[in-house]
Amino acid sequence: MTKFSKKLVSKCIYIQILKCTETDLLGLFMGSGGWVLVHMWLTESIVAKNWPLVKELLELLLLCPVDIDRLKTNNCPKLVKELSKDDNHFAIRALASKLVEQWLKTVKGEQVVPVKLSEIPNIISEAQNDIDGLTNSEASLEYKNNDATNDIKAIKEEIQSENNYNDVDTNKNLNHVIKSEVDEEPEALPVLKISLKDGKQVISQVDDDTESKTSDVTSDSEKSKDKKRKG
Repeated sequence: MTKFSKKLVSKCIYIQILKCTETDLLGLFMGSGGWVLVHMWLTESIVAKNWPLVKELLELLLLCPVDIDRLKTNNCPKLVKELSKDDNHFAIRALASKLVEQWLKTVKGEQVVPVKLSEIPNIISEAQNDIDGLTNSEASLEYKNNDATNDIKAIKEEIQSENNYNDVDTNKNLNHVIKSEVDEEPEALPVLKISLKDGKQVISQVDDDTESKTSDVTSDSEKSKDKKRKG
């Protein structure tokens, strides 16, 4: 079989035949050099980036029983683990993840039942449902975050509006106080008069009426002096 499995067409035919083979016969095939052959096909397919063939090989590996000793013979588990992290090919990642899950159970000594051929489409669809559920959860969380952000923004705007209103009221009150103080007439200061009485300086307050009378007397006196000068 190894001799005639070099061409791509031959590989595809052999893989399809093996996928339809009973589990017990697959176990015998893997123990008789089939594990090494499948590992070689998988390596070549990854290097050639022949992803459809990689997918077929992963499906075949899911159908085949393995044990710890067989997993240790080559780096096939490492290749499958790397494929389980492939973000570019969803079906390959789903199949590889399922295969890693099965092989980990084998390493832990748990009983593993090989997957049936009819169950493989369900593996991919279940993985797709998980991705859709995660996407919806992220979308819902983003929606809630947007709502919270909008609420916070509305509260900030309301606080800012209230602050602006308070500032306007404060300015109005301040202007009113300033205007009231300006409109109030200043209190008149008293007028003091210094005079001599009995050889002593006497300070006395001059009332508005007294000041007015003094101004009138002074004015009459000046008029009388002018008349005398003219005469």
